Amino acid sequence: MSEWRVYGGAPRRWWPDLALLLGFVGLTALLLWPSPLVSLDVAVRDAGQAALSPVPYWIARGLTYLGQGLPLSIGCGIIAVLVARRHRSWRPVLLFASVYVGLAVVLGLKQWFDRIPPRWPDPGNPPYVDAVGAVLFGGDGGVSYPSGHLANTAVWYGLAIALVGERLSRRNRLLLLTAPPLIVLVAQTYLGFHWLSDQPAGYVLGLLIVRGARRVFTYVEVRRRRRVSRARRNRLTNAGSAASAAGLSSSSDNSS
Repeated sequence: MSEWRVYGGAPRRWWPDLALLLGFVGLTALLLWPSPLVSLDVAVRDAGQAALSPVPYWIARGLTYLGQGLPLSIGCGIIAVLVARRHRSWRPVLLFASVYVGLAVVLGLKQWFDRIPPRWPDPGNPPYVDAVGAVLFGGDGGVSYPSGHLANTAVWYGLAIALVGERLSRRNRLLLLTAPPLIVLVAQTYLGFHWLSDQPAGYVLGLLIVRGARRVFTYVEVRRRRRVSRARRNRLTNAGSAASAAGLSSSSDNSS
């Protein structure tokens, strides 16, 4: 039975991680004041609310579950257990558990940035908050930024690829990384559940979490394999030395 490894291994280059991080920082900076980006958020929110109708509303509500953390995590957990059982290794389960560290950071950032949701203060009764009130650190206990659903789409679909990517075609891997986040982005923006700018921020953080988990896990795995290989070589060397010593001793006894 072949040994399980993270599909694709560790990301080879660091510059995409740096670009993602700088993009997140730049996006965040534009939300500290009523910038044109915040005005765009408000305009998109208003357009979505004006276009709401019952059938598209419920369709969009259903589509948001493509980014719902609980069912996605359960699905990935089942995949991790099945892969672990097939390869008789706990490493897939450990990789699954490791991404929760990054998701906990996302939850902390949502609390810290304190951005109110688009349909504030009363979701059922406009008018809603304007650009002045839609900035970060508003002081109202908002948790809109960054979007947890978009972070989930990057983390859990990315993790599924890391676990069983060799069984998927390149096209299907690309679809998993792009289709769910785009669908959830459109659905949440249309419903007014999130500001438009909340969502790329969440997706970027999710990508960083997956890339970080793949990198750390692969590094640990490489070190483990080296230790195992070194121990095996030492055992073979010691066994060879013992055999040589036994042979010399036998020759000496025969000559005497």
